[in-house]
Amino acid sequence: MKHQIVVIADIGERTDIQIAQVDSQRKLNFREMSHVMVDAISLLIKLSSQNGEMEDYELMTEVIEHINHNFVSTKAFNDAKIFSQNTEEDDV
Repeated sequence: MKHQIVVIADIGERTDIQIAQVDSQRKLNFREMSHVMVDAISLLIKLSSQNGEMEDYELMTEVIEHINHNFVSTKAFNDAKIFSQNTEEDDV
């Protein structure tokens, strides 16, 4: 079964990210969504070397460092919220 996970990023001095699922599909839990998103990141990393942008191992190192930084930082995601399905804030 296909699932759509929508990622909206407002990239500025501080990046705001919204992650949503399509209402008409079965909702994935956090573990399922995390694995799908990791697969998507892995695909992007592999493709980075195919298009000559940078070597995949270099991007992999960058991504791992980025994730580690987010979990070490006391400021990263301290304002994260989960919105219920029927709020205006999570309409995509």
